[in-house]
Amino acid sequence: SSLTLLEPEHVAIERDFIPNPPTIVGDGAALRSAVENLVANAVKYGGRDRWVGIKVEHGRQRRRPEVWITVSDHGDGIPASELPHIFDPFYRGADAVARQVHGNGLGLSLVRQIVAAHGGRVTVMTRAGAGSSFTIALPSAEPDPRTSAVASQLQTTHS
Repeated sequence: SSLTLLEPEHVAIERDFIPNPPTIVGDGAALRSAVENLVANAVKYGGRDRWVGIKVEHGRQRRRPEVWITVSDHGDGIPASELPHIFDPFYRGADAVARQVHGNGLGLSLVRQIVAAHGGRVTVMTRAGAGSSFTIALPSAEPDPRTSAVASQLQTTHS
């Protein structure tokens, strides 16, 4: 499981979560697996500093409320020639092959399938030598201001 990669002494994880994320209706295990896949990739292809950023925010796309989960790394970025293919099943980048990075090329394809099944989309931003950020956008309920006090209390007791 990718969670074994997340030993605190091996990876610096920076979390930036909104206090009361709106509800997403869906398969919790599948969505967790999609996010874990992105985190595992960030660990695998991230920079030497072993930094992974996970950000949760909400916003709107065409007036529709959404939750955005972004996983970022400080790696080398994804070459422009490979970008059109990274979500294809079994596709592995030249660098992954050259460095013999373990994997079957199904991770991002699975992420896209899971997100699409939930009516969402996954996008990537990358810069050569400056890392990559993958964002999962999922339809959500309207944020409920009444839950923010409870949510922020829960977050402070559990983080």
